[in-house]
Amino acid sequence: MSKEWKKLETTKRPAPEDKGIGCWDISKVREAARVRDEARSAGAKVHFGWIVFFCAEKGSELPQGHELRKYRRRAAILGDAVRDECFNRAEIAELSSNPPSMEASRAVDAVGSLDGYLRKYGDAKGAYTQPYLLGVDTWVALPENRWPKHWRGKFKNPLVPLILALYCHPDAGGRWEAHCEGKILAVGIVKIAEEWTSLYWHPQKRAVLLVYVDDFKLAARREHHDELWKALLSVIDMDEENEDARFL
Repeated sequence: MSKEWKKLETTKRPAPEDKGIGCWDISKVREAARVRDEARSAGAKVHFGWIVFFCAEKGSELPQGHELRKYRRRAAILGDAVRDECFNRAEIAELSSNPPSMEASRAVDAVGSLDGYLRKYGDAKGAYTQPYLLGVDTWVALPENRWPKHWRGKFKNPLVPLILALYCHPDAGGRWEAHCEGKILAVGIVKIAEEWTSLYWHPQKRAVLLVYVDDFKLAARREHHDELWKALLSVIDMDEENEDARFL
């Protein structure tokens, strides 16, 4: 849990808009009542949320001792409990994500089975926290056991502004998808068709790319993989690609 918290506190924000660090801005801490009062006085819309921890066992279907069976921790915003300045449930025009179909995944498998072709896989690091949240200003309450020491006795209900699209926010998935697609298009890869969401084509290399949230699957000729993955890694924070992965 501490490792996850440290990662969120120190993650780099996308340039060039902001060269700071952190999913939230702890330097702008304020009392919740003051933020609400000022928003109501100004007739401004503001959202408020709570950050919580959860932990789950990934790969629980695998045998005990398997290297892919491990606990995974997350600090996430309670997306179903976001409120506005009047304590009403926040109205969020969700930027819905559009995951690819199973047929799209099979299509990439088919291309990857052609003579001279190969499939490789990659994972984005902390995908949802790579783009900015945008939209209505959102303030979040941190778990009390993660408060800085100097907050104690000074604040009753401290809040900090949320900067990046933290996990479980209703807009997080859509923000990441829009951010990811923009980066993919910037390196010469194009959308195959509107009907095939999250499926892309490189016209020069004749390669097919599928993105399912933070999982990438690329079918390309063996000699083109290094160049294509290098291009993706230059615009998206990802782990190194590999030929063996649990996709979908």
